[in-house]
Amino acid sequence: MSKAGNLTNTVRAVSKRPFRVSIEGNIGSGKSTCIKYFDKFRNVEKHGASQPSHPGITVKMFERSVQNSRHCFVENAKKQNFLQEPEYQVLLKWFDYTEKSLDISLDLIVYLKTTPQIVWDRMMKRGRSEESEVPLEYLQQVHDSYEKWINSPDIGCEVLTIDADRDLDCVKEDLERYAYKILGGNHTN
Repeated sequence: MSKAGNLTNTVRAVSKRPFRVSIEGNIGSGKSTCIKYFDKFRNVEKHGASQPSHPGITVKMFERSVQNSRHCFVENAKKQNFLQEPEYQVLLKWFDYTEKSLDISLDLIVYLKTTPQIVWDRMMKRGRSEESEVPLEYLQQVHDSYEKWINSPDIGCEVLTIDADRDLDCVKEDLERYAYKILGGNHTN
């Protein structure tokens, strides 16, 4: 495990903070569906679902993270000249301040890896008006930003990559297979 990963585990152990999981992926990769899949673990006693991790652990699951905003969307906006240098510098300083002032660390990233063409096809099928004019080129740019960030040696936590180009049943099988890890494994608060 990297130094950042060890530091994250130490911070979580000392502060008793929740296990933090960010679900990451391009538009149309299945992030919301993934989070909905884990709803059955919210109230184990009420729903009778078996809890795959320590009974006392609290898990916080995010659909995209602050880190994602910084390393994917801000970088992509800068690259596409949607941000001028002063705006870009303000965002970098804000992120640095936030990272130093607050514990925004993650314990796990679940990366729903997709190809741009697949997510574009999904977007066109679901017919959301706000997505109707998103060009395939933009999805390629977002994909490239994700790949650069996810494969960075400085990512700061473990990354679990799931091939989300496959049909939903196959992705759900992977979510079930990795539920123990995604929901905190052997970690305790």
